[in-house]
Amino acid sequence: MMLEYMLMRGDGRDIFRDHRVQFIVLDEVHTYHGLLGTDVACLMRRLREALGKVNAAPAPLFIGTSATLQAGEEGDPNAGVARFFTQLTGQDTPPDAVITETVSITTMPDGLKLPASPSITEDELVDFDAKDDAKVRSLVFKVTGESPSDSTKVEDVWDRAALPYLLMQWLRDPISENEVVGLLAKRPERIGANEDDLRREIEAALLVGPCVADSSAVKLRPRVHRFLRGLAHFWRCTNPDCGKLLGENIEECDECESRALPLAICRTCGWDFLMARQDEDGTLGPWRFRRSDKETVFLFDPPTERIEVEGEEDLSGEEDVQEGNEADAANGDSEAAEEDTATTGREAPDAYLHPKNLRRNTSAVCDVKC
Repeated sequence: MMLEYMLMRGDGRDIFRDHRVQFIVLDEVHTYHGLLGTDVACLMRRLREALGKVNAAPAPLFIGTSATLQAGEEGDPNAGVARFFTQLTGQDTPPDAVITETVSITTMPDGLKLPASPSITEDELVDFDAKDDAKVRSLVFKVTGESPSDSTKVEDVWDRAALPYLLMQWLRDPISENEVVGLLAKRPERIGANEDDLRREIEAALLVGPCVADSSAVKLRPRVHRFLRGLAHFWRCTNPDCGKLLGENIEECDECESRALPLAICRTCGWDFLMARQDEDGTLGPWRFRRSDKETVFLFDPPTERIEVEGEEDLSGEEDVQEGNEADAANGDSEAAEEDTATTGREAPDAYLHPKNLRRNTSAVCDVKC
């Protein structure tokens, strides 16, 4: 966004007047697809045109980096990657310009087997501290099944255990934790083992694996991803003792049978809301539209402090929705907020996230249009 402003504004273009830009690096280049990819492609072409107006400056070289970019086609995978990058940047990129990684595969020594299933508690995982050497050592010895010894190096114990080698093999490609548990359950040494015990064993190994020294042959360097890019397709249970995330249009929680409402998030302040509409009898039902309007009711837990943000420029041409006691409730005015407390027609706690705190409003917590 800032780059686009710089190219549009006169004072921004002045920055490029005597530039010496040689490289333009696009990180996580695999994310530039669809509408975002089209916007970035246009922006890169405008940038190159702006930089090209300086006669003495060399043409910049576009570089893209990604750990997960794949061509998704048969034949030479580099050709597909090169074609994608050419379309994205407008720079002619031949297949031989694509640099791929070389994977060094560590094989498990012959005859190495898993020890007896370790006894690891949930508290040990929750309380684990990678900076606490004592906790690291304790968990390493539990995972490996070796007897604790002050004279033994953690790396030596780790390198002669079977599980690190198995994890190095299983995690070579993206895989879920449930799939790893399934693979461990198929090992002869774990046949019939409790699934929760297997999960704790794997999580313990993933916690201590990155803590061993770099000299270890099987030091784990996992990359864990949790994908949640928006709330558009999520609903949430309104029971404060549950709060389960649900799929779209699931109006009743399958855990506690309480009401569920759609989730939304303010793009300015990041505060989360439940979106509803108010029926004639005063009860609240789900708001099913992608965009809000003056009829939308936002249910939210008010912040304990005033949220100060810099408002975005409104490009929609619509007027902000802020009137009277609605804005007061958003600002934390306790009297107005109490008067504007949401009424759903159902008894707490089945109706609210937090019955004593939940407020109703038609604008964002930060008083900026969502």
